[in-house]
Amino acid sequence: MKIDKITIGLSIVLVAVVALTVFSASLPASGSTAEQNASVSVNTTAIKIVCQNGSAAYVVNYWNFSGETGATVTDPQNEHGETQDVDTDQNAVACLNNTNDDPMSIHITAGTWDPSDRITSENFNVSNHTCPTTAAANWTAFTLGTEVDLDSSNAPGDTITANGNWSLWLKVQLNKAGTSKSTFNVTSEL
Repeated sequence: MKIDKITIGLSIVLVAVVALTVFSASLPASGSTAEQNASVSVNTTAIKIVCQNGSAAYVVNYWNFSGETGATVTDPQNEHGETQDVDTDQNAVACLNNTNDDPMSIHITAGTWDPSDRITSENFNVSNHTCPTTAAANWTAFTLGTEVDLDSSNAPGDTITANGNWSLWLKVQLNKAGTSKSTFNVTSEL
């Protein structure tokens, strides 16, 4: 039996086609993949709590509420001796100062009071330095320990401008005699 060149050529092509079909069905496509991860945290340094004049040079680390049981205290005093006056513009207990070069959204949290039975409630008002007066409609109640996003419904806007200032007004309803502490937290994002 004689095998001619055409038969040999067709046999080689047939073997090649069968081999490619078998291997392509069982081998994965070539290439590489990689998992991506990103960790993004809020900015804890761009927004400073500062004195009534809004200067970032005068950081406010604490304020005090004082009064008798049952009183609503609207005149806390910050560590620099500035007393909040809800009837006078630019006399909040402190200002929120954006030290960033970009507009930032702000989140505030009034922590729970310890012990919790001294304070009945805490409220805030954030403004463009205008006074809130004592009218209840001008104040927003905190859910203590829960972050509040400042936006146009409870602040001058959704973001504070680069190097801008907003006045932070606070009031508490006192309950029982004694002392209590809470932490006030401010974070921000682009």
